[in-house]
Amino acid sequence: LSSSSAASDVYKRQAPDCILSIWPKIISKSVLEVPKRLTIGTHPSSLPMNQGRHPLHWMIVLGLSNTLLSFFAMDEGIDTGNILYQVPFSISNRSISYAVSDMCTAGYQGTRDLLQLLESNSSYKGIKQTKKFQNYWRKRTEHDVTLDPRMSSKMILRIVSSFCPPYPGAILRVSNLSQLRISNGKIVNEDTLPANGRNFEHGFIVSSTASTLKIRVEDSVVELEVLGASEDLEQLIGKIIH
Repeated sequence: LSSSSAASDVYKRQAPDCILSIWPKIISKSVLEVPKRLTIGTHPSSLPMNQGRHPLHWMIVLGLSNTLLSFFAMDEGIDTGNILYQVPFSISNRSISYAVSDMCTAGYQGTRDLLQLLESNSSYKGIKQTKKFQNYWRKRTEHDVTLDPRMSSKMILRIVSSFCPPYPGAILRVSNLSQLRISNGKIVNEDTLPANGRNFEHGFIVSSTASTLKIRVEDSVVELEVLGASEDLEQLIGKIIH
């Protein structure tokens, strides 16, 4: 509806002073021009840095600890309008579900404070974004959530954290025709491994249960929890994940 004339007609009949959008889609010019003052967009990054797609996923994968929920005046660009207000929240080394929860708390606080600011200052326009620190994140693909045992343990765990439930889980390919979905992971204490553990190839299955795999990766061994696992996993001991 965001791009239809019918939607803009509906909004015009409401005669709003402002529209607040949390929908991650491009909104048409006809809708942007409806409110008397401005259409407010939100983006969970420190604008003008990290504009674009899937910001929380990218921040977790890149190991960024903190960010800002940015409220901005929407224009026809993507995350490019004047910055109206920003609220800090934490990413840390946590799963995306925790990051989303903190983002929602920041959203409540920021919406309340921004509306008070706009009400008290009728001429407030925000701050123009600079291109000095600007970058744009692309859309993530299946390759961005696929684990490779040649990766470091930290990278593997960050990818898992970025796409764990309520998302479908990171991908671990068993063969060209089969794959597992990973919901969680941790680094294994090497003292619990066989004495010759450093000689195992990348992807070697050190041990497995009905729901977990311990796999040799670039710098360590990680234990991965498998979504929808079955007893078939226990047949993978000693095999290589491709």
